[in-house]
This record gives sequence, C-alpha cells and structure tokens, in this order.
Amino acid sequence: MKTISIRFLLLFGSIFLFSGCDKIEGPYFKEDNTVNTTVEFPEVNPDTLIRKILIEEYTAQQCQNCPTQGHLPLAQLLETYGNKLVAVCIHAGSLARPDLIPPFDYDFRTELGDVLYNDYVIAGGSGIPCAVVNRTRYNNVFPLANNNWEAAIQSIDTQLYAGIQIINEYDNNILTTHLKSSFYKNYSNKVILSVILIEDSFISPQLDGSTTIENYTHNHVLRTSLNGIQGSYLNESGFVEKDSSYVKSYQLNFTDHDWTKANCSIIAILYDETTQEILQTEISPL
Repeated sequence: MKTISIRFLLLFGSIFLFSGCDKIEGPYFKEDNTVNTTVEFPEVNPDTLIRKILIEEYTAQQCQNCPTQGHLPLAQLLETYGNKLVAVCIHAGSLARPDLIPPFDYDFRTELGDVLYNDYVIAGGSGIPCAVVNRTRYNNVFPLANNNWEAAIQSIDTQLYAGIQIINEYDNNILTTHLKSSFYKNYSNKVILSVILIEDSFISPQLDGSTTIENYTHNHVLRTSLNGIQGSYLNESGFVEKDSSYVKSYQLNFTDHDWTKANCSIIAILYDETTQEILQTEISPL
C-alpha cells in the first residue's frame, strides 16, 4: 500500500509539472543530437570569405503565380549574385496542401517550413509567392513581393561575423554532416546554428496560371532539418567569442525518403536568437 501511494504521488507530481507549463522555450542544448566529429577542417583565410545572404521563398504547387512571380525572379537573382546568395524554397500554406488524387497529391510540406511560414508569412499578412531576405525586415516588413527582393539583398550589412565550413560524408544511406563555425568579430547575443537539407531538380506537377505543368522542375526544395525546428546552440551557453571556432556533426538517414542524394545540398545557417537575423549561411552539395 505504501509503495502504491508513493507511485501515485510521483505520477501526480509529474502530471502537475507538465500541465503547469504552457510553452517550452528553446532551443535545448541537451537535445542537440550531435554525433562524433571524425574529420579535420582545413585552415581558412577570413580575407577570402564574404557574408552570404539567405533568401527563403515561400511557394506551393497549386500557386498559380509562383512560377512567374516566384521561381523565375529567384533564378534570375541567383544568376546575378552567384555564390553570395543561398536560396531555399519552402512549400507551405493551403496551396501546398496535397490533394487525395493526382496531379497534386505529393506533399512538399515540412514541419520546419510550416513554422517559418506561420512566423513570417502569416504573421506578416502576406500571400505567396513571397520571400524573406536574411530574416530581416525591409521597409519594415518580412515577407516581400519579388519587386523588393533585390533591394532587400543590397540592404544587408556586408560585415563578416563568421564563416562556416561543411564536410559531408555519405555511406549506406546515412549522411553525416560536419560543420565548423568560426567567429571573427565579437557578438553580444546568443547564436543558433540551423542545419537543413534541400533538393534540386525534383520533378512534380506545378500549377502555372491555369495550366498544370506535369513535369515541372522544383529547385531549392526544403526537405528537412538535421537539428530540429529551432536549431542548436554552438556551445552550452549559446554565446560565442571572437577568434573561436565551434564544431558540430549531425546524421540523417535517407532510408524511406524519395530524395535523390546527387541533387541534395546541406545549408547551414547561423542566426541571432534575439533578432532572428542571419549572420552567415553556407551551402554544400552532397
């Protein structure tokens, strides 16, 4: 009887503890899910680095205007800015919801994409296509129509805070991504590392105006996150120091996914936990 009472009290206490928490703030260093780093990173001269810019385009397969007002201007910007610009296409919202029958039965949505869509597009009162540049406001708004994308890119501060090195290893359907983040300036706020997988050249139907293009080529498609929705601290405190480097490694199992390894890339993102501004981003094909 005494044992039962103790178990009851423990159970009751656990229920009270969890029910009393409305929201759990992150990210959590203890849930970092890192693996051992088994590579050596080459030395990098900071003078050879630039601050790269992330553009996150919000799109959907049943968005009539997305090919001409989203995908095309994005491709033009990538051609103009080259490796200075890193792109992610996030399929989210009602127009990304798959139908039960073809042609729009493929589900491009991701958990991370849905969160970003709610935080930036819905909260910003925008429709799609739109894009967010470096998770900063331009003209006091986050989601921008394509006529503002280039101006927003040009408005980003070019000073170099950090550099990111990525080494990918792939064996037996397991991707291991090793990352080294090196800081060249002091930075006062906590910094978060987000690591995501994107895929290019994925063929699937797309609405273009009133026409359904059956064999449409989807590029920069967000597939998943390797370290959770909110990313991870680089160290236990989250604060970084000038002239310091931080190494992380993560694994991803490709089994049971329809991703084509040769078309996939890893994107690493360092961002300010307080302002959400992206300090550096880097992309590395598998």
